[in-house]
Amino acid sequence: MNNLSIKGILLGLLVTIVIDIIGGIAAIPLFALSMSEEALKALNEDTGALIWSLLIGTVSTIIGGFIAARFGKLAPYKNSAVVGVIGLIAGVLLGGDAPLWFNIIGFASVIPAALLGGYLVARKNL
Repeated sequence: MNNLSIKGILLGLLVTIVIDIIGGIAAIPLFALSMSEEALKALNEDTGALIWSLLIGTVSTIIGGFIAARFGKLAPYKNSAVVGVIGLIAGVLLGGDAPLWFNIIGFASVIPAALLGGYLVARKNL
């Protein structure tokens, strides 16, 4: 727990969630109860919507990792990695019935995306 910035990690996660909601990907579970099964199935089969979701999710995770790393200047990679690990756990627990290719790409990219945010901070601090 040494050199972890809880404030930075929480802020990074919050910003990630807000960007995801604005981008529409985190809003889907919020409205899933009011959506018909057909509408949910159609959304999970729309390649364009899934690619958009991956893009927004990756960008939001990079930004969240960047924020966590900025607050945890002494250990930027460690702080950004925590954002990635928490994001991965949340994705696994809250994930829906997306296609296998989507889950593989999404889960495999969370931690590297967060670490990219940490890298951008570390590079700037050199």
